[in-house]
Amino acid sequence: MIMSIPNDNPEKTWETILNLDRSGVGEICRCWVALDRKVERLQNGLKKPEERAAALRVLLLLQDEELKKTLFAELVDLASSAHKDIGLCRTVIKSIRLDWVRSNIMAAMSSVLKKLADQPDWEEEAYQRYAELLAEIDQTLLLKHVEAAVVHANEGVREIGHDFDFHGQFAENS
Repeated sequence: MIMSIPNDNPEKTWETILNLDRSGVGEICRCWVALDRKVERLQNGLKKPEERAAALRVLLLLQDEELKKTLFAELVDLASSAHKDIGLCRTVIKSIRLDWVRSNIMAAMSSVLKKLADQPDWEEEAYQRYAELLAEIDQTLLLKHVEAAVVHANEGVREIGHDFDFHGQFAENS
């Protein structure tokens, strides 16, 4: 769809943007209703970097708590490494009821970390990204995570535990 953009009238341009946003959301919702195998489609989309942002935005748009819970393990896995959509991924995780996230996130993280135990660089990355995520969710869970990092066999993971300053950031020397 090609539209002419009124560049001489900022108010009209803004109105065009708002109309496109509203119509886009409506179209996405209409397509979603007609889509079969929704969970499978989202799981596949989350695995593909070129589709991931769209899948994450759909999850935010739909505000379907149960769907997000179904995909929670995948979301936590995605939150373990740096990529262009990590902020959006964290936003989706934080859009789930906080009490449910608090009750389920450590087990989901543990599952990912176990898979990375024989890959030290990826394991370090995951510990760091999870510390950043937990800093946004719950300080008590962050403390548990950092305490586990401090006594970890991997020296790089131990450094992350020592460097984290409990204000949601890593110390300057890291």
